[in-house]
Amino acid sequence: MKIDTDDKQECPPVSTLDFAYSGSSASEIVFDIPGSELSSLNGIQINLGKASTAVINVLGTGNYSVGSAFNFQGLSSCIYTSVLWNFNSAASFTTSNEWAGSVLGPNLTFRAGQDVDGSVYVSNFIQGSNAEVHSDLFGGALPPSPASPTPVAPLPKPAFLGLGLLAVLGTARWGKTRPCRN
Repeated sequence: MKIDTDDKQECPPVSTLDFAYSGSSASEIVFDIPGSELSSLNGIQINLGKASTAVINVLGTGNYSVGSAFNFQGLSSCIYTSVLWNFNSAASFTTSNEWAGSVLGPNLTFRAGQDVDGSVYVSNFIQGSNAEVHSDLFGGALPPSPASPTPVAPLPKPAFLGLGLLAVLGTARWGKTRPCRN
């Protein structure tokens, strides 16, 4: 099956998935795949075309894995630094074979049974006895972050405390009766 970013579609269970980009942009591309689909795959092929970076969002909050027959097909080592697997909400991901690309998961437990050709940015990493993490640091270009709101300057604490103290004293003073003066 082939997924093209110009034609978004849901991925049915298949044995091999081809992430291919045929557009003319030379920047980043984003693919989405349900995490539950990973276990049905025997392989993935990634073709960036003219793009420099691929972000693959793995959707879902569950525990995901790929089987022992899984492999990456037709990849060059150039792609390792250009692919980011984003497990933003997943709990865990397990692979018993080599993994290509960087893995990002703020709450992810990542179990790698073999080598990882990329960077690993997860909350818990469990490395197999024969596994290595190669120094293929993620070097892709990411989409810009949304603009953050302009911060509002807070009222300085001494001034705020002073106003509060005046209000308390004024209330206490206002409630007292004053003697009459003639």
